[in-house]
Amino acid sequence: MAPWFKYSGLEYKTVEDKEFDNESTDEEILTPKKRKTFSLRTLLAFVGGLAFGVVLPMAFKSSMFPKKHPVASRDGYYATKVVNGELIEGTQCGDSWQEAKALGCIYDKMASRWYAPECFDKESFDAMMMEPGTNFTWFSDFEHTIEVPAEIAQHGEFELLYPLYNFHKIHCLYLWRKMHHSLLNNLPLDDDLMEEDHTVHCTKNLLTWADPTVSEVASIAHAGRPFCRRNPLGVMPLELV
Repeated sequence: MAPWFKYSGLEYKTVEDKEFDNESTDEEILTPKKRKTFSLRTLLAFVGGLAFGVVLPMAFKSSMFPKKHPVASRDGYYATKVVNGELIEGTQCGDSWQEAKALGCIYDKMASRWYAPECFDKESFDAMMMEPGTNFTWFSDFEHTIEVPAEIAQHGEFELLYPLYNFHKIHCLYLWRKMHHSLLNNLPLDDDLMEEDHTVHCTKNLLTWADPTVSEVASIAHAGRPFCRRNPLGVMPLELV
């Protein structure tokens, strides 16, 4: 008797069966396309609903809770200032020399500015006062006819004075010296000195030093009270420098 084998993986079909398999109805042809379209529409609807569910709450939150913008403030001589949208900490000595004095600020006659104690660079100031030509004559009028006592000028108890022109040049040299010292030692630095326009102004001023007629021009000194940044580079973190 011949051995019996079971071929479970194969299926025997007659010629008629194969011909029947090749035939298909309209319904059988259309069904796959309908399913494909249905799946794509379902996917698009799901993605659209998901996006709507994410965007709508965000828009609602944005409208109900708008982003707060930083606001400058002042407490004594401690102050904050908004720079490029960022809140910068520092100091500022009020709105008048009387207020600056009452707050305990220090007047720097070489800078012609009132500074909070932490912003006053005593080392640079003392070193500059050892240089020749730092004793100036001050006047209360543009024509230099009314001289002002040195005590008033040196203590900053004024809003505006007219020193001789040599003060202007030495003032510029001092501020550059102070700026360099502050940057190297990570000391607070006032915004007046950080203005590029001030450096350009001082450069043009010093370029006229050799002109003998310039000494006849009046110079102006304001007892200013600029904002002084604790971080001299402002919003830039020092660890990135």
